[in-house]
Amino acid sequence: MSTFSPEINLLRRQFLQLLDPSALNVPESQVLKRPEIQNQIYALMFRDDSLQYSPPSRYRLRVLKLLVTALENAMDDPDEDQAQRKCYVTYTAPSPLLAENSDPPPTVTLLESPNLLASSGTTGLRTWEAAKYLTTFLCLPKNQARYINGRAVVELGAGTGLVSLSCAKWLGARYVLATDGSGDVVDGLAESMFLNGLDGTERIDSQVVKWGHGLDGEILKDEEGEKAYGLVLGADVTFDDRLITPLVSTLHGLFDRYPGIEALVAATVRNEETLDTFVKACTSRRFATTIIASSTDQGQQEPQLGLFHSLTPEIRIYGVRRDEPR
Repeated sequence: MSTFSPEINLLRRQFLQLLDPSALNVPESQVLKRPEIQNQIYALMFRDDSLQYSPPSRYRLRVLKLLVTALENAMDDPDEDQAQRKCYVTYTAPSPLLAENSDPPPTVTLLESPNLLASSGTTGLRTWEAAKYLTTFLCLPKNQARYINGRAVVELGAGTGLVSLSCAKWLGARYVLATDGSGDVVDGLAESMFLNGLDGTERIDSQVVKWGHGLDGEILKDEEGEKAYGLVLGADVTFDDRLITPLVSTLHGLFDRYPGIEALVAATVRNEETLDTFVKACTSRRFATTIIASSTDQGQQEPQLGLFHSLTPEIRIYGVRRDEPR
């Protein structure tokens, strides 16, 4: 018993005597938060083989609830603590790719903070619903063939990299450049490439690209013009109307540099006015915009088999291309 802390030894003696839970000496917050203390509580009081004569189940449950409540109260903000924590999240390709590659199914694994909205000025530390919806759209054989197969792709605002990594790993892109305005996010993209066996390959790369700034071959990893990008992708890049002008300016730079290039922009409909601003900004640059898919379309309610995502609020995919001869 000497290997256990005095606080837990005292708590155990009180527990075995069936003191009313309100009279137990629960360790102070700073002690209770320590993982080794929590392990000792389990080992001495709740593990099945730890007690020869265990207290009644109802009493044990009352004490356990008390300890859980005390532990929750010990956290400064338990939701914030959970939100900040990074974890591995594995996304599985939906049908019909599952039907073609069922053993093992195609997956992308990311290290992200799935409960974090934003941190350090970026929203790119979690995978948003629009990215899952856009990737699901691209998994359909007709869309994979139409937009991805054999093409060089550049993604703007790549965030955790789900869309880019899927294009490079199992959607058949010839080359993918995943870009983001945050250096920290781009560093994370390099780690995600490693997690998915894509580091050191020539199929994908990452780069900091700040919208509204000039684009050149060095920024686009294409000084010789060999990449010949044919598709721009963006998911949840229209959420803030202050970012729309620089976003459309960057699209204009890409359209100027690569004749015939087109864009797919997935947008969650949080505010119709913001999306109207995006469409008007595109129109002012003589870009044609068309809604080519929506989560409200007929057939979207079928059971999801992978890349599980919410269908509400509505998510739209806009097709954008130059509306005049170069």
